[in-house]
Amino acid sequence: MADPTHAWLIGYGLSPDLVLAKELNRKKLDALVPDRPAFLATEDGFTVWVNSKALQLGGIDPNSTGPQIDGVERDPTTHKPTGILKSDATNLVRQKIPQPTEAEYREALKLSTTTANRFGITSIFDASATAPMLEAYHDADRENELTVRIVAAQRIDNSKGPEQIDAMIALRDRLRGTRFRADAAKIFLDVEISDHSAAMLEPYADMPNARGELLIQTDALNAIVRRLDAEGFSIHMHAMGDRAVRAGLDAIEQAMNANEPRDRRHQIAHIGVADPADIVRFCKLGVTANFQPRFASADDPVYTPSKGALGPKRARWMYPMTDIAACGARIVASSDWPQPSMNPLDEIQAALTRPPADASQQARQAQERVDLAFMLVAYTKNAAWVAREEAIDGSIEVGKAADLVVLDRNLFKMKAAAIHSARVLLTLLDGEVVHRDPNF
Repeated sequence: MADPTHAWLIGYGLSPDLVLAKELNRKKLDALVPDRPAFLATEDGFTVWVNSKALQLGGIDPNSTGPQIDGVERDPTTHKPTGILKSDATNLVRQKIPQPTEAEYREALKLSTTTANRFGITSIFDASATAPMLEAYHDADRENELTVRIVAAQRIDNSKGPEQIDAMIALRDRLRGTRFRADAAKIFLDVEISDHSAAMLEPYADMPNARGELLIQTDALNAIVRRLDAEGFSIHMHAMGDRAVRAGLDAIEQAMNANEPRDRRHQIAHIGVADPADIVRFCKLGVTANFQPRFASADDPVYTPSKGALGPKRARWMYPMTDIAACGARIVASSDWPQPSMNPLDEIQAALTRPPADASQQARQAQERVDLAFMLVAYTKNAAWVAREEAIDGSIEVGKAADLVVLDRNLFKMKAAAIHSARVLLTLLDGEVVHRDPNF
């Protein structure tokens, strides 16, 4: 988003490879963007590249050699900030970015839902929506502008306790519409394996003195999950490290023991690595495992550094999709957009093959590959269930909404390595055309 009225240059989708290779610094960005603050985030959003103007606005003197601030990278020679910020340090600058106007939110919503329809998507789970975004969704729904069904997760502030849920309940109840609901909650438990910020049960193989940290204390997490569960929210947790996965499962189990039985649809997303002892708990607790298959693909920029950080023994349990499915747990698949691709066909191919799209390398963790039928269920019936939409969509049945997608070829008759090349010709929502290929 580049808007002269905001005087900021904001971008997302930066390759983590460039950050890991130390290719980026603020002087390079100063030369490219000398006249306004610039904020460019990596694909996962946990690392940003900023110029000197943005550093200054974030209270970081670009020419200072101190004081040290966690997450603010410094040049090993000059000790001045490099312009790379990680984890919580990104918020020093992020919070200074002017908020989009309501009109801008609505325009962004139109563009993103048009993209979704082009990829055959008729339902979206927004895993972390802010209050202004919720209002934009609600207004668009009220004015019949939505061309997708949306379930939004309100983000938990880890610095606050269960009292914040009162406001979340009010928003959930007020904003419920025809194609939009905000009855889910998002909790970030840790960050990323590749930069050693994911919470691990044991130290990292390549950094024996580090095992990451949970972003929220376990007592606070348990109290929040218990209240969310009691109030009927579906909980969605970001967990990359095995300690984070365990903490999430523990919190859900405690909530189930404390609260009355009910129809729960909780999920843990990403699961960068899981301890074998916790895999069967997904089934026992009825927790859905939400995977992004491209994260486990050989061409993902942080896969190799993550594998090195874990070491060979734990790397065997990276993104354990088939292991969790084998115990009977429900699996859903998603993109974690705005990652590189929103296209489900890209994710499906990655789950079937696990090499780059051109099949130039051997599959990574071949034992975790699945078949096409498995992935179609993960993207349709299982996704509809976790969104509480199984009565209206997720399968083609009499009495359900005509949310239908027409592809230009039969996926079951294609080579797995070519699935990404299939095109969506037609997308219907409630039987109405929301996307049509110009040549169809």
